[in-house]
Amino acid sequence: MSPRLDTVLGTPDLPLAELCAARLDGELLACDGRYLTVDAPDTAEVRAALAHAGRSGRVIVERRSAAWVHGALAVPPPVPQLCVSTSARTRRPLAGLREVRFDDGDLVLLSGVAVTSPLRTVLDLVRSAQDDEHAQDRAALRALLESAGVAAEDAAARLDERRKLPGKERALRRLRALAQPAETR
Repeated sequence: MSPRLDTVLGTPDLPLAELCAARLDGELLACDGRYLTVDAPDTAEVRAALAHAGRSGRVIVERRSAAWVHGALAVPPPVPQLCVSTSARTRRPLAGLREVRFDDGDLVLLSGVAVTSPLRTVLDLVRSAQDDEHAQDRAALRALLESAGVAAEDAAARLDERRKLPGKERALRRLRALAQPAETR
């Protein structure tokens, strides 16, 4: 009997040729150079582990990657969206990651992986989204608000409390549009 492999695999676990062959055979799903076994349970913890695999413990899963982890998007973004907290600064910053300030309650831990909370993910997405009318984004934002147990108006009020926030006015318009019933838009 062969030993059970982890649900998230990479080249330290198996040679790349075997990982690619297993993906082609439908045994693995690929995501950013990591592979997930198809029989892995579809949970937020497993998705967080996949998005974070092989990265420093200081790395936080955010924006569209966090929306996927929370189940609001069906597939992960092609490039994981990750950041580090400004409170985790060191002499050697992690290359390519933006530094973000977080308040209490902005992060949740899923099997040891820091992920932005559903509400914080909403606030980040409405500030960074490029297309106001993208149906998938609107559905994801609604799912995240429901998961957080927060109305769009309350999310807008929380965002409005913050000063000097880039993209704040556009984000407030998006949240107010989400709060309107579908027939009035």
